[in-house]
Formats: sequence, C-alpha cells, structure tokens
Amino acid sequence: MPVSDSDEEGPSYDTESDISDEQSDLLDSGLSTINEYVEIENWASAEDDTPVLLVLTPSMQFAMYEGHIPHSSIRLAIIKIEAEQRGDRWALGSAVARKLEYLLELTQPYPGDLLNILQFRGPRFKAHQKSATEIVVSDQIYDMNNTLSVDVAINQEFEVANWYAQLHHERSRVTTELSSSTQVTLHAPDVWLWNASLVLQGGALYPGDAELSRSILNPRRFKIELTDEWATMYAIRDSHLDFHMIIAGEHLQNEKFNIQRWYSKMLIQAYQCLEGEVF
Repeated sequence: MPVSDSDEEGPSYDTESDISDEQSDLLDSGLSTINEYVEIENWASAEDDTPVLLVLTPSMQFAMYEGHIPHSSIRLAIIKIEAEQRGDRWALGSAVARKLEYLLELTQPYPGDLLNILQFRGPRFKAHQKSATEIVVSDQIYDMNNTLSVDVAINQEFEVANWYAQLHHERSRVTTELSSSTQVTLHAPDVWLWNASLVLQGGALYPGDAELSRSILNPRRFKIELTDEWATMYAIRDSHLDFHMIIAGEHLQNEKFNIQRWYSKMLIQAYQCLEGEVF
C-alpha cells in the first residue's frame, strides 16, 4: 500500500515466535521458499553489443520494513500476521485469487526486481476475480496489471511463479532460469479448503476463546478435510476448542459467505445444547 510518511510505525508482534510459527507453516506446506536464480544472462541491445539490464522501478514511494527481511517466507508470515491483527478477513472471497496472491508473494523475487524488493511493507500482489472466467493480478509495487483465465489458474499443470517470472522477463529483459521451488500450482480443489482455513484463522475471537488464546496465536488451529470424493461436504476441526463441524462444500465456494460468523453461531448452538444436557 502506498504511503508517504516514512516515520510510520511498523507492526507489533507479541513474540518473534509468531513469525517463525507462520514461516514454519509455509515450510510444512511442502513449498520450498529458497528462490535463487540459477543463471542470469545479459540481454544484448539490438543496436550494439552493450549488455542492457532493465531493473523495474516502483511507480511511487512505499514504506519499508525496518528490519532486514532475508526471505520471502518471512515477509509472507509478517503480512499474514498483519492481516490477522487488522481482522480484515471475514468473507471467503475468491479462493483462486487469494491463493494466487499467496503463491506470488512466496516465490518472489522475480527477474528485474530491485535487490531490496522484500523490504517493501505490505502485500505486493492483489488478485481480483472480476468475472466467472477472469482474474486480474495487480503488482502494487510496479503498478502493473495482468489478466489471467480462471481455468488456466486452477489447471494442475499451471506454474504461477514461472508465469509471472516470464512476464517480468519480457519487461526487464533479464533472462532467468528459476529453480524448481517456483514450480508450484494451486492444486484445485484443495484451494477451497485452504482458503476457508485461512479465513477462519483470520484473527477472530470465537465464543469460548480466551483473549490470550485467540487464533492468531495458534497458526495450526483449524484443519479442514474432504469427507467424500465429490467435494460436497467438508469437516472442520478446531484443535484449540476440540470442536468438529461439517459444512457443505457449496458454502466454501461462495465468495460472500461469512465463515467466521457462521462458525461463531455453530459454537454458540453447541454450547447451548451442552448446557441443556447438563441442566
């Protein structure tokens, strides 16, 4: 997000373990976060033999993180904690668009990026599903938009990081052979349960939670699994409250569905039933 005040205070975290826990979750997902460029070749100008490397520059001034961010996984963990602290996730939104944002953040930097690209504060990528068939991916640092087909994005063979690296190569003329860590896909239909878990984890305080044990401090609190091969029903498991609930798959694909409010209502109903049995 663009800001003009360079003295703006950075985010506060309860402990450094919050960031390391989030980073550990990324590593547990099976995605390598070591995004090293194996080979960089100079692009030769058509007019002479002088090597030309075009480094893209931001369209405006951005705030920067004060501490050194050595890895994209650390930066992504900080962004996730910031979002949870703001409590700005309540509706499911587009699962495909959110997973695109996640993977693009995780697999940066890209060819032609500034050396300090990971120091820029806040999300770099925003993906908006403007229709049932198209998603617009915005790079907020460079103020660039790219349109992507939903069918292409959810294809098991589509490698989102390599797709964006190629786009960056076309702009910067930096030729880069990326490591295998960028060969990641959305893995539909897992994207729906991944997104639901992320939103449930979005910093809400649920009935029965103690203030100091809210979900933001337990990054592995929610686990969602398919209960059948047709993706019609999902099981939500809350390890913090030891609570299990079944939800219809159609709800997880409804962008406007407020899953945090729904889950709060389910908890209240469960407590009321338990109270009735006791008394």
